[in-house]
Amino acid sequence: MSRAMVLARPAVAVGLTAVVAGCALAAALVSMYSSFLAARDELDHIEPRYARLAGMLHSEKALSNELDQLRERGRKLSIPADADADAAGAQLQQSLRRLAEESGNTVSVSQVLPRDTAKDALRLAVMLRVEGSLETLMRLLAAIERETPVVFVESLSISRGRQRTGDPTSLQNLTTQINLAAHRLPIQ
Repeated sequence: MSRAMVLARPAVAVGLTAVVAGCALAAALVSMYSSFLAARDELDHIEPRYARLAGMLHSEKALSNELDQLRERGRKLSIPADADADAAGAQLQQSLRRLAEESGNTVSVSQVLPRDTAKDALRLAVMLRVEGSLETLMRLLAAIERETPVVFVESLSISRGRQRTGDPTSLQNLTTQINLAAHRLPIQ
């Protein structure tokens, strides 16, 4: 072997070692940079969620107050879910009869309608058949609109009432059947 070749061996070994170390370092740097980019993308994805949650935590008291107000309003506008359905239905029927009579109508029939317990567990329905003039019917509907708990008119059927012979005002009599419903809201 030549002397130049003997002297070049350690230099080649050192050079190859430096190249291998450089490649390993470059691979590590590329891997770290790739991890950095992935983490940055993940943070960009998470940041809006975090901001939304932080905003919710910041407004937790205001949301709690709003929820309490909504629950109170629900209590005023609905029949409590823990109320006995039969007693609440009877009370609703009596209230609607009273409104009909106070508005000048004659109640001929009132009935708490049966409910499908699976489907209508939170709905109480009442049927009223009243006789009176158009004016008394309008007063009744206005009174129902102001009633609490809120009562919904589900259907309304108006027909001309029985005409009494010799009574000119009997031409103005109407027979009206109204199906009404109030709702029981589960308020916690």
